[in-house]
Amino acid sequence: MHFATKLKDRFVKMDGSKFDMKTTVYPTPGSGHYFNMKIFGLTFSVEDINNLQDCIWTNKSFLPRTSASPLPESTGLKSLSDIATKMAIVLDDENSTSGLLAHNKLRATVNSTLHNEHFVHTMRLLKAFKTEGNFEKKQQIGQYISDVAFFAQWLIRGYLFEGKLHYEMFCSDVIPEPLSKIAFAANAALGRHQIEFVYDDYTLKAAIFPPDFDVDAIDYDNPMAILNAIASIKTPVGFNDVKVPSTIFVIIIASWKLK
Repeated sequence: MHFATKLKDRFVKMDGSKFDMKTTVYPTPGSGHYFNMKIFGLTFSVEDINNLQDCIWTNKSFLPRTSASPLPESTGLKSLSDIATKMAIVLDDENSTSGLLAHNKLRATVNSTLHNEHFVHTMRLLKAFKTEGNFEKKQQIGQYISDVAFFAQWLIRGYLFEGKLHYEMFCSDVIPEPLSKIAFAANAALGRHQIEFVYDDYTLKAAIFPPDFDVDAIDYDNPMAILNAIASIKTPVGFNDVKVPSTIFVIIIASWKLK
């Protein structure tokens, strides 16, 4: 009995992993560790992965260059973010509308809305990133791939735990395709080996700062000032409540302070 798919049978896997045994520092992708990611027939080199990460992260703080935002129609993946932004138990609107999770409809909506064409569009984004030569366009495609991983992860979280909100005995034990394939593809392109509960997706990429937000102006010795700063941060998604910022944004404030 096998509790995991054999490596030779996997559709997403690391290939040709090699370490530079002479390196004097901890090996990281492209610097002491070299490999390719095989992603449903598409090869992402370690250089592709590093290029994609450069589109998303800065070297000045622990935060991404920009927060996640709904996917445009042009990507063919708008449905992914449309569902995710409507999934929270309480949505961020003036009426505090209850979302899909409150009505036990998230899983049904995912099952009926997402189709193989959405997986195909995800793979087209990955291929477009590899081949795009224009810097600005490549940056934009890289952000789209990051957003796909972001919204796919939130949908996975909702899919797994929706049943527990409605007193079902067990959580869902399988994430169906194409959601599972979309998440695997986007995360593999980002160099990840985990597709759910990835720290930066459920915290850092979720933070939308006000235009006039000044992290250096916060009085970190004043708990109320910190809470007010956190309350000004918005997010496009949520599980319990989108309108009331989560305490996870404390981590975000700390990330800025440590930059």
